[in-house]
Amino acid sequence: MSALVEARSVVCRYRNVVLDGVSVEIEAGSITGVVGVSGAGKSTLARVLTGRRRPDAGAVLYKGSQVAGPMRALQYIPQDPMASFNPRMTNLEIVREPLDIAGLDGSPALDWMRRLCLPEGCERRRPAELSGGERRRLALARALVAGPELVVLDETLSNLDAPVQLDICETIAKLRKNVAFLVISHDFRLILRLSERVIVLYRGRVVGLDHEHARQLRAARMLLPC
Repeated sequence: MSALVEARSVVCRYRNVVLDGVSVEIEAGSITGVVGVSGAGKSTLARVLTGRRRPDAGAVLYKGSQVAGPMRALQYIPQDPMASFNPRMTNLEIVREPLDIAGLDGSPALDWMRRLCLPEGCERRRPAELSGGERRRLALARALVAGPELVVLDETLSNLDAPVQLDICETIAKLRKNVAFLVISHDFRLILRLSERVIVLYRGRVVGLDHEHARQLRAARMLLPC
């Protein structure tokens, strides 16, 4: 089976090398976790895989074609999505925005808000009036309404109350038949519970690609947060 999204020998630099020859594959309908200490390159990988950042060397492919920039099929959600929301828009307008830009019927927006268990009536409010967990649900609804094939959650599940985190995880598990998810988190137990495959990053390189290897690295207290 060919990969939905593939990074081939990707190198990214800022002042220093952040990703150093990273090669990974994301399969359709999969849930993949990414773990590693701060500065390992997790967020840069997320942005590269979704076309938000061009690699300095190597390539990212979507269904065999090179990714040249952001696209509806590849959605990215940051840990705090507030910066990506227009504060003047209502929550419904925010979710509907990808459909409006594409010239598509906006009616699915409210359906996705209900599926993500956002409270009734919040569609008329603005994001500043929502809790942190509700804002992340809103960001997920906006990503899913676009009809993506991959959604990348960059620490989106971090610092949430346990019931909220569990509810979002259950929603992701139900949706994975139609959408692949790449979940970045410092919560090692969460990643092992939610994902089928784990990418371990250390100093910009992939040092593990399965649950058992990730457990061994964490047990050695060398690469992963405890």
